[in-house]
Amino acid sequence: MSSSARELRFTATDLAYVLSALRAARDAREAFRLAADKAHEPALRDVARRGQVAWDDDNARIVALLARWDRPEGTARPAMEAATELSVPPLQAIAPGPAHDLRLVAALSESVEAAILRDRAEMIHGCEPAARDLAEDHLRDAARHLSALRRALAPEHRLRGSAPA
Repeated sequence: MSSSARELRFTATDLAYVLSALRAARDAREAFRLAADKAHEPALRDVARRGQVAWDDDNARIVALLARWDRPEGTARPAMEAATELSVPPLQAIAPGPAHDLRLVAALSESVEAAILRDRAEMIHGCEPAARDLAEDHLRDAARHLSALRRALAPEHRLRGSAPA
């Protein structure tokens, strides 16, 4: 039976990962929204808008995983409200302009890199195939997000090691 057709049996590690992934997806979507509003470079605004859509899709996938969570009798599903509190860094304080695009990319990259650490931990310690699939997809997506963010910067603001556009 495929993992999409059966109830999921999360371990504590899997459940902690999926809840943190839900928080991260919502935080990332908000951070990318702020970047789309504040970025100076049109290419960076475009990357940020595409990031919003990707994180919306990711959020829906995670919520669907939690809806299929099989729990022992008398055990409640995790409180979704606890996973919906945003913890986005204060990107609102960043004024638009070329010098601040670098700060936006750094803040967004830091968020993506933190997600990579969570995803790797799930790949190592998680048991539920659906949660591990989510982590694997996140790792692939994170590489694309980081690359797109760095390419979107103007040449004079590129991070070291970024490929030319």
